[in-house]
Amino acid sequence: RQPFRDGIGERDCAHGTMFVAMSGRPRFDAHGRFVGYRGAARDVSVEVARRQVADRAREQLLRAMDAVHAGLMISGPDGSVQAANAAWHRQIGRYARPGDDTDAVLAGLASVPKRLPCRFFYDEFGHGASGGSIASQACAPSAASLSRAAAGSCAT
Repeated sequence: RQPFRDGIGERDCAHGTMFVAMSGRPRFDAHGRFVGYRGAARDVSVEVARRQVADRAREQLLRAMDAVHAGLMISGPDGSVQAANAAWHRQIGRYARPGDDTDAVLAGLASVPKRLPCRFFYDEFGHGASGGSIASQACAPSAASLSRAAAGSCAT
């Protein structure tokens, strides 16, 4: 018997299922007895359908990322980790917490005393190796060496 806002419900209609967002406030009679809610509802079927499409696309992206054996991570505009595949979590993610930005991930890696395997692709111009090959070296886990590795060179 508390006020509520934007509770989502389904209604069966002649043209199919409709999703509504409802908000309401409890109403009481002169004796203080609860008599129901007064509020409003709005059709949010389009928003729910869009969210379902976006959720399916995200799930498809995450499945595709997990099929890749290399570590993949997507960061948001603010640098926070938005998505990562299982390989990234095995290799790097254990040094980070959910919601960390890339600076926090690098700081976590820099605190690791051992050397980590560092694999990365060279560009088609062959910076650091013949075109398109993969290098596998040990990189010191510091922000500087990780930056060099991301740029295509790895200090040993």
